[in-house]
Amino acid sequence: MTRRFAGLDPSTWPGSRFDWAFSVPATLLVAAGYYDAWIDRHFTPQAWAHAPSQGAWLLVTLLLTGTALARWLRDRRPESILPDGYLLIGGPSRSSPTVTS
Repeated sequence: MTRRFAGLDPSTWPGSRFDWAFSVPATLLVAAGYYDAWIDRHFTPQAWAHAPSQGAWLLVTLLLTGTALARWLRDRRPESILPDGYLLIGGPSRSSPTVTS
């Protein structure tokens, strides 16, 4: 028997907890950017007008910094800071097998 609200169970969602945690402040950052652009085009910019976009940027920065720090403190290895699948430079990821000839 299927559960009626199985889609609301986070364990059935694709992606990692980090992906879902990052999606919230990233969405806020995009929305705040649109708000900031609208304010700049329709009103004389005030000092407070940029606060939502700067606050959203701060949330993104704190999440990424906190996640990186927690991962580094857990393993004490620089390689563990980035989750698998988020390699910044070209080449195989840490979890994929290396092909040798």
